[in-house]
Amino acid sequence: MTAFPKPRIVISKCIGFEACRYNGQIVRDDFVPRLEPHVEFVCVCPEVEIGLGTPRSPVRVVSSAGNFKLIQPESGLDLTEKMRSFSSSFLSDLKEIDGFILKNRSPSCGIGDVKFYSGPEKGSALGRTSGFFGAAVLEKFGDTAIEDEGRLNHL
Repeated sequence: MTAFPKPRIVISKCIGFEACRYNGQIVRDDFVPRLEPHVEFVCVCPEVEIGLGTPRSPVRVVSSAGNFKLIQPESGLDLTEKMRSFSSSFLSDLKEIDGFILKNRSPSCGIGDVKFYSGPEKGSALGRTSGFFGAAVLEKFGDTAIEDEGRLNHL
């Protein structure tokens, strides 16, 4: 039998690999385990990688003076530059990646369905955008297969 190379897929670590979501949970997914024999997963949790613990206070995308910021409302921390720096470094170090499966609606990993707000305080969302890591993936790997786990459940 011929052995074929397995595609390398970057995946949000919380999707079946580790309980690293802000609430200490793991995302149970029926599709990803079926892929495991056929792909090599490269797992990442950008929020943990920039030093946030598990569980942790949630972060949110805030629109400020025409720019987006990644803010942790409870602590007041502005994590924008930490996340941008991590995203740039991580993505630059990737070799031979064939695609991405990222956590939908995540302020770090979402690829287009992330709510953004006018400020850190509670209030209605102004619209939707990409998360910080997700946006960096789209920019650097826009010609690669990129999907979120929410859509995989509709296949």
